[in-house]
Amino acid sequence: MEQIYLDMNQCSEFRVAYFEPDEFSARASSILLSKRQGYDQIHRECLEPLGENMILLSRSRDDNPGWYTINKEKQRHD
Repeated sequence: MEQIYLDMNQCSEFRVAYFEPDEFSARASSILLSKRQGYDQIHRECLEPLGENMILLSRSRDDNPGWYTINKEKQRHD
């Protein structure tokens, strides 16, 4: 499973939890643009191919703060 990191500012922008379990959908491109300092190459390689697709992200109580799993089986191709 691929995971991406959302900092506290991004979590606030997307109105999702940084510490608690949560789930949300967003366009991969919106997530890329939301990182003010820009993402590292690993994150870009994960998100850029998804482009404008809506992706479902979730975090469990066992995940480190800010880390969300990309649930690829639930992606929507709009």
